[in-house]
Amino acid sequence: MPVLQIQYGEREFDQTFCLADASVFEVFDFPLRKGTPETVLGEAASVVLTQKMAERFFGDEDPIGKVLSVSDPYFEGDFTVTGVMENLPRHSTIRFDCLASPTPRIESNKRWNQWIRSGYRYIEIYVLLREGVSASALEPELQDIIQQHMGKEIRDRDAYRLQSLADIHLQRGDLKTVYAFGCAGAFVLLIAGINFVNLSTARSVRRAREVGVRKVVGAHQRQLIKQFLGESIFLALLSTVLALGLIELAFPYFNEFVQKPLSLWKGNTGPMILGLIGVVLIVGISAGSYPAFFLSAFHPTSVIKGISGATSGRTRLRKGLVIFQFAISVVLIIATGVVYQQLNYLHHKNLGFERKQTLLIPIFQVATRKGHVWGKEGDIFKWRYNAVKAAYLKHPKILAATVVNGAPGIWAGLSLFRADGQDWRMKYYPVDEDFLSFFNIEMVAGRFFTRAYMEAHTPRDSYQFILNETAVKQLGWDNPIGKTLIKGNMTGQVIGVIKDFHTGSLRNKQEATVLMKNHHNLKALMLKIRPEDLPETVNFLEATWEQFIPKGTFYYLFLDDWIDNVHYAGDRRLGKIFATLGGLAIFVACLGLFGLAMFSSEQRTKEIGIRKILGASTGNIVRLLYGELILPVVIANILAWPFAYYTMERWLQDFAYRINLNLGIFIFGGVLVFVIALTTVSYQALKAANANPIDALRYE
Repeated sequence: MPVLQIQYGEREFDQTFCLADASVFEVFDFPLRKGTPETVLGEAASVVLTQKMAERFFGDEDPIGKVLSVSDPYFEGDFTVTGVMENLPRHSTIRFDCLASPTPRIESNKRWNQWIRSGYRYIEIYVLLREGVSASALEPELQDIIQQHMGKEIRDRDAYRLQSLADIHLQRGDLKTVYAFGCAGAFVLLIAGINFVNLSTARSVRRAREVGVRKVVGAHQRQLIKQFLGESIFLALLSTVLALGLIELAFPYFNEFVQKPLSLWKGNTGPMILGLIGVVLIVGISAGSYPAFFLSAFHPTSVIKGISGATSGRTRLRKGLVIFQFAISVVLIIATGVVYQQLNYLHHKNLGFERKQTLLIPIFQVATRKGHVWGKEGDIFKWRYNAVKAAYLKHPKILAATVVNGAPGIWAGLSLFRADGQDWRMKYYPVDEDFLSFFNIEMVAGRFFTRAYMEAHTPRDSYQFILNETAVKQLGWDNPIGKTLIKGNMTGQVIGVIKDFHTGSLRNKQEATVLMKNHHNLKALMLKIRPEDLPETVNFLEATWEQFIPKGTFYYLFLDDWIDNVHYAGDRRLGKIFATLGGLAIFVACLGLFGLAMFSSEQRTKEIGIRKILGASTGNIVRLLYGELILPVVIANILAWPFAYYTMERWLQDFAYRINLNLGIFIFGGVLVFVIALTTVSYQALKAANANPIDALRYE
C-alpha cells in the first residue's frame, strides 16, 4: 500500500492509504466503531479511518464528516470521513491506515477502471467464494474473464490462479526460510533430547543396586516404572518452564533481529501448549524408559550383584545417539559456511554497473508526493532536473549525478512492449542522458540519449529506446537499430544497445530491459561521492535539498547497502541463525560427549588401573579412550556430508547466480566438529590416564 501525505487543517501526516469499492466490507469482516458496513463507502471520496489514525488527526473530536486532503499524482483529492474501524492486527497481511472509495477523477482514470498495471500500486482483487465452491473449480473460468477484459493474447500467454488468503503471508515471504529455521531449531531440540536420553541411560546403571534394594524391601515393578518415568517427565517439565522464562527474556532481542513483532502468548496458543506437552512426554518417556522397563524387570539378586557391566547393546545405543547428534551439528556448520560463501559471492558479483559509493536521494518523488510542486509545477520541477544536478555537483566530493525512475539492482518498471506485431513483457527504466556514464555501462551498438535531445523534446514527443542484450535476443533482432518499439501510446525507435546489467535480485536470471527518455517519471537523484568526510558531504546534500523542497523530509540511501538489505537481508539472517544454532548444537552435543566420557572412564576404572600396572603408558590410555569416543564423531561426519550436500544444493537452486559446492567447506565443517569433540574429551581422558593405578584397583 502506498504511503501518502494526508492533511487536516494544520495537521499533516504520512499514512498508508488504500482505495477500495463499497463491497470491501462484504468480503472482509473489518469491525466498525462508527458507520455501517453497507453504506460507509457508498459515496465517492468517502474514507474509513482506523481508530489509531482517527485519534492521531482528531483526538477526542468526532471524525465523522471531517474532510481530509490527499496530495499525490494518483490519489489527489478531498475525502470525507464516513467511518472508523478497529485497528488492524500487527500481523495482518492487509495493512492500511485509511480505506477510501475513489474520487470521480480517479474513477475516470483508466488505471482504475481497466485491467492494467499501475507502477508500484497494484490492484488486488479478493473474491469471497460461495459455501461449497472450491477455488480449483473456479480457476478454469478465470481465463475466459481474462480474455474478455485483457484480450486473447494475454489469455494465451498468462495463467491466473486463486490464492487462499490464509496462504498469502508466507507465500509473499520466504517460506523456505521459515522451514529452514524450524528444521534447525528442531535439530537442536533433538540433540538436547538425545543427550538427555543418552545420559539418563548411562546414569541408570548407577541405580541398579537401588532398584535391587527397593525390590528386596517389597517394591513392585509397576511402582518402579512410575518412579523412573515420573522423575524423567518432571525433569523435562521443569526444563520446559525454565525455557519459557528464558524465551520471554530473549524475545525483545529476537524480535529486533528478525524485525517482526512476535509474541509468545498472543493469538491461538492452544497448538503451542499441546506441542510443548507432547515434547515433554516424548522426551521424558524416552529418557526414563530404560531404567523404568529394563532395570525394573531384573531379579533383585542380579541387580544387587551388579549387572552394570553391561552391555554391548546399551553401548551401541549410546554411540548411535552420539553419531546422530554430531551429524546434525556437522550439517548446521556446513550450512552456515555455504550461506556465508553464497552471500559473499552475491555481494562481490559484478552486476553490470558500478554501485560503490553511490547514494540515492528521492527528491523528485518526495517533492511531487508532498504537494509542494504538484500538477503543472511538478512537471516543471522534473524538467529542471539538470539544474538540480548542477546544484549538487557544486560540491567537490560529489563526482557525478544522474536522474532515474528506479534504482538499478533494486527495482525496474514492468510493462508490455509491442514489436513486429507481438507483445513482450520487459523491464524498463526512464533515465536521463548521464545514466550510462554514471553507472559505467558499456554501449554495444548505436548511441545513447543526448542532452540536446532530452531538452528539446517533451514527454509527448516521439520516443527513443535503448535495449539491453537480453532484450535484443528476446525480440530476435539481428540489427535492432532503427526498429520500431511501442509502449502503450508511445511509439519510438531503437537507437542503441547496451551491455546487460541486473535490475533486481540475483535469484533471478538476467531480464530484458528497455531504457527510455521520460521526464514525467523521473523520481530520484543518484550521486557518486567520495568516501572521505562523509558527514560534511551529507550536510551539504541536506542543505541543497532544503533549497528545492524545504518542507520535505530529507533522507538518502546508499545503493550498495540498499541492494543487500532489499534482496538478501533474509539470507543474512538465515546465515546468522544457522551459525547460532550450529554453535548451540555443538555445545549441547559436547556436553553430552563430556558426560559420556566421564561415565566411560568411571566404568573402566579397574581396566585402566590394570593396564597401567601391566605397562600401558598415559598415551596408550588416552588413545584407548579417544578411540571409543571420537570414532562416532568421525562416522557422524561421513553420514552428515551427503545430507548437507543435498540440502544446500536445494537452497542454492533458488539463485540464478550461485557458488558451486566444494569439498573444502565439508572438510572444514568436519574438522571443526572433530577438534571441538577432541578438546571436549581430552580433560577426562587425561584425568583417567594419569590416575594412580592403586586407587583404581581399590575402586568398588
